[in-house]
Amino acid sequence: MHNKPRIAPHQIEFLKDFEKSGGKSFICVKFSKVNKCYLLPIDKYSQIEQDALKAKRKSIPIASFSGHLVNERGYILDYLQEVE
Repeated sequence: MHNKPRIAPHQIEFLKDFEKSGGKSFICVKFSKVNKCYLLPIDKYSQIEQDALKAKRKSIPIASFSGHLVNERGYILDYLQEVE
């Protein structure tokens, strides 16, 4: 399998530029098998992805998202607390 980024590079750059101009940029990642959702600042996600690509990994380990868990209540995702 070809090892490629999970999010297109131009999307990552857009989010980084948005953050530089004062916005809040983040990636929300859902692991459905364990029913957990993580919210990472764009810079953190970008670093995790680059590390995975350099290591030629086909996936990003869930342990990489430690400390960024978002509370879920049914279909409601309480992410605002993580963004602030």
